Amino acid sequence: MVNWYLNKRLHFVFIFYILVNTNESPSAGPFDFGVLIQRTFINHRRQLTNESYIFTHTNFRIDPLEGDIWPGGSLDIQVLFKPNQAQTYEQTAWLDIVGREQRLPLTLTGQGEGAKLESSFQTLDIGCVYIGSTHLYEVVLSNKGFIEGRYKIHSPNSIFGSCFNFEPSLGIIPIENYQAIQITFHSEQLGQFNEIFNVEIEGNPNVLPIKISGQVIGPTFYFDQVQLKFGLISYGFQTTLTCHLYNTSLVSMPFKLHIDQDKHQKINFISFDNDEDEDDEDQINNEFQIRPSHGVIPPQSDTKIYVDFIPKSIQKYDTFLHVDVDGVGKNIFSLPITAK
Repeated sequence: MVNWYLNKRLHFVFIFYILVNTNESPSAGPFDFGVLIQRTFINHRRQLTNESYIFTHTNFRIDPLEGDIWPGGSLDIQVLFKPNQAQTYEQTAWLDIVGREQRLPLTLTGQGEGAKLESSFQTLDIGCVYIGSTHLYEVVLSNKGFIEGRYKIHSPNSIFGSCFNFEPSLGIIPIENYQAIQITFHSEQLGQFNEIFNVEIEGNPNVLPIKISGQVIGPTFYFDQVQLKFGLISYGFQTTLTCHLYNTSLVSMPFKLHIDQDKHQKINFISFDNDEDEDDEDQINNEFQIRPSHGVIPPQSDTKIYVDFIPKSIQKYDTFLHVDVDGVGKNIFSLPITAK
């Protein structure tokens, strides 16, 4: 037993001596081999004492890290994987067995996944909505993963993107739970929109997109008359025709009515007004009086319109009753008016 120990030790020292002296210059002088071996052995032992070779890793943990296995026995080794980011992890742990020259590699791999949230829908088409109206919708976020999910909804920086409001826009969803989110839409701008709202999930590099599209339209309305036909009117006498303006939309409609004359249809114009510098259009407006000329029609309601006509010229009248809607535009609709 002593001879084996000496042979082993001598073999170890010999290998270490060769490794150390490979860097020595060929012109180096003679050495005291006993001092060199002793110094090398002391340095090597100091290095082994101060440096820990136990496996340590932030995301992998092995238990137990060391121990004894009796002949014919076995030992279960547990490996705990705890990722802190959604990415692929790979690390090699080396198994050092006493009496065995080569270490055994143990490759540890794992895929880190963030919280997994799913929405009740990914695309919502709200269709046509009236300007100034408020609409409510609901989307449900459910946690399908194994950890709680922290989310935050980001709205696009656009005209219609700012018209949406999500409540709550951020929060925490426990495991196997869900969160109902109220979506409120209100717009004072006409037009089509196609907005994408990204749900940012903490620890997950991929966002959950929610696409909402639709169109904002103005109030819908109509007259119960195809045209206002006064027919043949005596000069200077008032004639009144009536019509109804119906608001068929679900929002109030602020309106304004006015009359313009078609310049191309003015023929045989003879005026008996003493003011020859009066503008033709002003004269036409003086001949026609609208009651009421402006107002607000409640949703799905109507108002009665009176048009008084006192001709001050001998001519044929072909003009239009124009409808302006606040926030939408001018001359949205024109009702023909004829007189003679």
